[in-house]
Amino acid sequence: VMHDANDIREVNDLGIYEGVHLQANHHAVEADLLIGLSALRLDDLLRDAGSSATVTFDLGAATTQHELRGSRFVDDRLSPYRDGDALFDRVVREGARRAGLVFTIDLLLDEHGVAVAVKAGSPQAVNNELVLMAHTLREAGARFPADMLVADVGPADFYAASQAAINIGLTPDSALVR
Repeated sequence: VMHDANDIREVNDLGIYEGVHLQANHHAVEADLLIGLSALRLDDLLRDAGSSATVTFDLGAATTQHELRGSRFVDDRLSPYRDGDALFDRVVREGARRAGLVFTIDLLLDEHGVAVAVKAGSPQAVNNELVLMAHTLREAGARFPADMLVADVGPADFYAASQAAINIGLTPDSALVR
């Protein structure tokens, strides 16, 4: 079934959560068993909520997709992984739960598209494990040519992190390395 996010006749209303109107494709919502499949790319710097995002965002109505792309979620999606309780994560996980997602098979892919980990089980637990694994692997060192700046800014939003990076990068004893 090809999902048309703009065809309102193809979606079921799942209610409102955290101010987001959740709507998902009726084929997924009405399925007897909904299994999520997703791949998290190690070189993707955005947060990824795995199969929950696949169900809530990719199978969502255009209005749901528009809200989740909005400025309210920009800092949230770009922030480093904290504890899985970011607003974007909560919304897509709740949307997937309301749609009936209870089991996922998610992969962690390296920069060449090779699977470095496969996890299966409850959506939230699987996603938490893979995101933490991706975070650890990213911190272990870059495997591609890159300009890097290491800065510990604590639990902050994307704006604060960018300001800290600018301030550190402009100091005489800069932490910038090729």
